[in-house]
Amino acid sequence: MVYKFSIYKDVLIYAIGIILIKSINLFLIPVYTRFFSQEEYGFLEILTISSFFLSELIVLGTDSAQSFFFSKYRKLGIFFQRKLITSILYFKIFWGLIVIVLAASFLLIINIFYKLELFLYLLSFINIFIFQILVVGLQIFRNNYQPFKYIFISLAQVILTFIFTCIFVIFLNLRVEGALYSLFLSNVISCLICWLLNLKYIQLINFNFQLWPKIIRFGLPLVPVGLVLYLITFLDRWLINYYFGSSFLGIYAVAAKIAFIVLLFTESFRISWNSHSMDAMAENNKKIFKDIARIYFGLGMIFVVALTEMGPWFLNILTNGSYYDANLFIGYLAFSNVLFSFTQVVCIGILKKEKTIKLTYSYVLSLCFFICIQNFFVNFFGMIGIPMSISLTYIFLIFIIIFYSEKLWAVNFSIYRLLLQIFLGLGFVISSSFTNIFSSFSNSIFLSIVTILILLLVTFKKEDVIKFKSLLKKNEY
Repeated sequence: MVYKFSIYKDVLIYAIGIILIKSINLFLIPVYTRFFSQEEYGFLEILTISSFFLSELIVLGTDSAQSFFFSKYRKLGIFFQRKLITSILYFKIFWGLIVIVLAASFLLIINIFYKLELFLYLLSFINIFIFQILVVGLQIFRNNYQPFKYIFISLAQVILTFIFTCIFVIFLNLRVEGALYSLFLSNVISCLICWLLNLKYIQLINFNFQLWPKIIRFGLPLVPVGLVLYLITFLDRWLINYYFGSSFLGIYAVAAKIAFIVLLFTESFRISWNSHSMDAMAENNKKIFKDIARIYFGLGMIFVVALTEMGPWFLNILTNGSYYDANLFIGYLAFSNVLFSFTQVVCIGILKKEKTIKLTYSYVLSLCFFICIQNFFVNFFGMIGIPMSISLTYIFLIFIIIFYSEKLWAVNFSIYRLLLQIFLGLGFVISSSFTNIFSSFSNSIFLSIVTILILLLVTFKKEDVIKFKSLLKKNEY
């Protein structure tokens, strides 16, 4: 009970912060869609997803290693945690610079055959490198259960990005280049503030190379996972650009940004759950994983239904009419966001037994599944077939991970309940795409309410309601 309440409290705190963060981030959509053409917005998306690929190479599994060993060294005190953080920070700086140099060299070769905006690509790569240095500091706040500091830095970063974007894009009319300058300045300032708050975790003189092999051994098997996850997450953008062009990619990118609204729930959960799961795993508390899986996924599907219903409303407010087709993709992308965070719950057996290679198998099999089905879906359903195939790939991934994880450490997740939640959530999204029942506002609202009520009945048990009421009355914790 203490675990569950603590998790709910942290999720609520992170949710409030992420509401502020994402609401400010959404304000960039009207700026971009009104000052960029669809082609420019599509090119900005290409720069973004190219940088995310580089980010996977820079991370090299160190984020998971940081969470795992930070929790493991908690009882040993600040001295050991300082050695860990210093090692990870210097390793990421050293390795990140190597990756940037190699990426720049690769672009120079490509530029011989196909002219690129070299400066914009390089600036985008530098931005992601600085952001990864910031992430190490932010993760310290997460591991220490300090959500307010995490939110403060994250919110400062987004506010600064918005302010600089207004200056460079609106007033100086620098367009895509201005958007990248904005990210650069906001990342640098946020990084400096974050590490000033975390100075006690840095040994400026001692580089602690001796921990690098241990960190690499833990994180390296996760690198293929990160790369495959990148492909599963962003291959849809590359396919949209390949099949339909950068103009349609700009429309799809708007849908992806609005689908991020669901991160109000999923990201706040993922951030707060990470440290709690490590502690619960150490104490062999299986019940907490079953309860969290049931409640998280049910609430996630409710958010998917609500966002699918409200998608046209968001588009009318945030964009002009040329981006209205983005409504077709919002539900699928929101559904994928929910399943992405859910992998952290169901992979617990793999992490507990330190068999991270099983995650590699899971993601590689899922990528193969996606490659096999995406061409059929594109030919049969057109552009909407791409996010549909991504959604089905995430479902496949979840069940593969559960299969491996349960064999290593059986939590006994409720598969039937999970399937029913998927059927209700994804079924609503598909219905909104292919039936005309949603052309009537009253019919649409009615179906949304009915679906949400059924999801609530499927997700919550009577004991959950009783315990929650008891917590509110007694305020015991």
